[in-house]
Amino acid sequence: MSNFAARISAAAAARPGAPAIEKILNDNSVETMTYSELEGLAGRVAAWLVGRDVAAGDRVAILADNDATWIAGYLGILRHVQRAARTRSSVRIGAWNC
Repeated sequence: MSNFAARISAAAAARPGAPAIEKILNDNSVETMTYSELEGLAGRVAAWLVGRDVAAGDRVAILADNDATWIAGYLGILRHVQRAARTRSSVRIGAWNC
């Protein structure tokens, strides 16, 4: 497998209902995102990038809380980069966490 996004996709295919990310909330309850949910959100991010005509040489940044949304954004960008690489274009990734 070539990158983190490919590994997550493989895990989602093998165990879609398994927990991918668990976040412990202030009240000690746990918020869970499954691999299937993570894949769906990452796919929507990748589709959003395509819809915004993000192309070769464009810079992409992530501005999100340190939670599943950030991870899904990163995975979506990696997916888009993979697609761009197959068409011989490139996208620069810059990630900042706030």
